[in-house]
Amino acid sequence: MQIGKVMFNKRDLSEKLNVSYATICNWLKTNNIEQPDVGKFYSEELFNKIVDDVKRNPKRLMSRANRSLSGSNFMTYLGIKDSQRKQLLDDVVKTHQKSKLPIEDSVIALCIAFLKSNNLFSENRVSQLLREKIKKSKFSNDELESCYSQFELKNSDDDFLGAFYQSVVCIANKAARGSYYTPPGLLKNIKVSPNKTVLDPCCGSGGILLRILSKKHNPSLIFARDVDDIALLICYVNLVLFFNDGNITPSIIHEDILQPETNDLFGCVAEKYDYVVTNPPWGSKFSEKEKKILLENYPILDTSESSSIALFNALNKIEKNGKLFFFLPESLLNVAMHRNIRRYLLSQNFDLKITRFGNAFKGVQTKCFLLEVTLVSSKRDRIEIVENEVSCQFAIADIIAPDYVIPVSANDADSVIINQIYSQKCVKLSSNTTFALGIVTGNNKKYVLPEQCDGSEPIYKGKDIEPYKLDEPSSFICFNPGAYQQIASEEYYRSKKIVYRFISNKIVCALIDDGSLILNSANLLISKDYPMEILVCFLNSCIYTFIYQKKFNSNKVLKSHLLNMPFPIIDDQERLNLSELYKRIMNGENLQSECDMFLCNYFGLTPKQYEYIKSCCA
Repeated sequence: MQIGKVMFNKRDLSEKLNVSYATICNWLKTNNIEQPDVGKFYSEELFNKIVDDVKRNPKRLMSRANRSLSGSNFMTYLGIKDSQRKQLLDDVVKTHQKSKLPIEDSVIALCIAFLKSNNLFSENRVSQLLREKIKKSKFSNDELESCYSQFELKNSDDDFLGAFYQSVVCIANKAARGSYYTPPGLLKNIKVSPNKTVLDPCCGSGGILLRILSKKHNPSLIFARDVDDIALLICYVNLVLFFNDGNITPSIIHEDILQPETNDLFGCVAEKYDYVVTNPPWGSKFSEKEKKILLENYPILDTSESSSIALFNALNKIEKNGKLFFFLPESLLNVAMHRNIRRYLLSQNFDLKITRFGNAFKGVQTKCFLLEVTLVSSKRDRIEIVENEVSCQFAIADIIAPDYVIPVSANDADSVIINQIYSQKCVKLSSNTTFALGIVTGNNKKYVLPEQCDGSEPIYKGKDIEPYKLDEPSSFICFNPGAYQQIASEEYYRSKKIVYRFISNKIVCALIDDGSLILNSANLLISKDYPMEILVCFLNSCIYTFIYQKKFNSNKVLKSHLLNMPFPIIDDQERLNLSELYKRIMNGENLQSECDMFLCNYFGLTPKQYEYIKSCCA
C-alpha cells in the first residue's frame, strides 16, 4: 500500500454505489468494472472513475440490480384521473423545469401557490412555517411566491402536491427505499373513527391519510411520520387543505420506522394508537454496514428486510382493541427470510385478516395483500383470508414450524387436503440433499449461443424442462466457469441430478444423467437418501403441485419448499415397484396416474379429492 494515499476497498465501492458487496464481486468477475490497482485496494483516482462510469452508464443503471442508481425523471399522477387536472400537473412540472429551482424551494413555492389559491395563506401556522423555510432559501420571498402564481390551483383532496414532488424526483430515491404509491381502490374498506388517534408511520405526502380520514376527524389526533422532510411538509400542507384550516396541529414527525429516533415537529408523540395505517417500504436496499446494524437491533426477526422490521415496529404501537392496516408483499407470507415476523404474528393476541390484491401496484411485479391486525385480549385460533370479496378461515394451528408459511391461496377444502397429507407419517429431504442454482452468466448475449459450434455444448433453460425429459436444446455454451457471474461446483452439473423449473406455477422436473448444463431459470437437486427416480415420479404428480400452490403460494420453486414437502416412507417392495414404474414412463408409457394412485392411497385421499386436486392444477 502506498503510504499517505487514500485507499478504498470493494466494500467502500459497494456502499458508495448503494449495491451489494456480491454485486461488486460479480461486476469484477465479469469485467464490468476495473480490478483494484494497488494490490487489493483502489486508488482514489480509480475509485472515483469507477463511481463516475457506473453512474453515467444508463444501460447498467436501468438493469434490475441497479435501478436504485437511475436518474431518470417520470410523471406520476397518484390517482389523479381528471384529464384537465393531469394537464395542470404537466404544466406545473414544466414550469418547475424552466425555473431551475431546487426541488425543495420549488415545493415550497407550489405549496404557497396552493394555499393562496384556496385563501389559506395568511397569518396562520402553515404560513409562518413556510416563511421560516423561505428564510433558509437563497431565493427571495417574491421569487418563490410568484413562481406558480399564474395557475389556478383549486384543492380537490387528490394529493396534487405529492404527485408534483414524485414527478420531479428521480426514480432512484423511490427504488432505494422501496416506496410505491398506494392505489385509492385498495383503501376503500379502511374506516377510521373521527375521535380516534391514527398514525401513518410511512406517510410520504399523506396520500393514504387523505383517503381514510373524514372532514370530521380531529386533526390533533393525526400522527404522520416519514424520513423525507419535503414529503412531511407536503403532508402537512395537504392536511391544511383537507381541513381548510391553516392552524391545525397534527403531529408531523421525522422518523424512520426501521430505525426509530423521533424528532417531533408539531406536537407530542402518542405511544400507542387506535389506528396504524401505512404502505411501508418493501425490499429497501441497504449497505452491508446498515444490514449489520438492523440485524443487531432486531435479533427476534433475524433479517434486515424492511417490510418485516416495519411491521414489527408498528405492531408494538397498537392500542388495545386498536387496528393496524399494512400493505405488504405476498413474499412476507411464504419466504423464509420473513419466518420470524410470521411466528411473532401468530404467537400474539392478534385477530388477523388478510385481503389479497394480486399485482395491484403499478410497476411492481410482486403480488400484495392488506394485513389487518386487531389487538385483542386473547389469542385467536383462525386467520380470515379474503380474495375477490370471498372470505374463508384458516386454522393457525395448521401453520407449522420452522417456516410458519401462511397459505393464503388455500380455501377450506384445500386446507382439509393439505392437513390430511401432512398428518401422515412421512419423511422430508434431508440435509444430505444437494441443491444448486443454474449458471448465471452475467451476460447471456455474450455467452449463450443460439446454435452449436466447435467447443460448445447444450445448456438448458427452465422452459426446456418437461415432465421426465428435456426438450431438444435451443441454446449452447462454450463452458468457461471462471467467466460467469455465479456458478455452482461443476461436479453438480455433471452428476446424475433432478433438474426443475425455477419460475413456474407447477413443479416440473426431469432426472438427467448425461452431464447437461442448466441456466439460472432452472435449478437442480441431488438426493442421496431418497431414490431420485421415485422422487421425480412424485414431484411431477399433480398432488405435489397442489401442495406447492396451496401451501407455499409461490411462482418460484424454492429450496425451502422442497425441503418442507412430505414424501411417503416406502418399503423395499414399493421401491422396486415405483422404480419399475419410472422405467416404463421413460419408455413412453403414460402411467402418471398409477403413481398418483399410490400417493392417494398413502395419504388417504378419496377419488373426489383427487379429482378436485387435478382440477386445481389443470
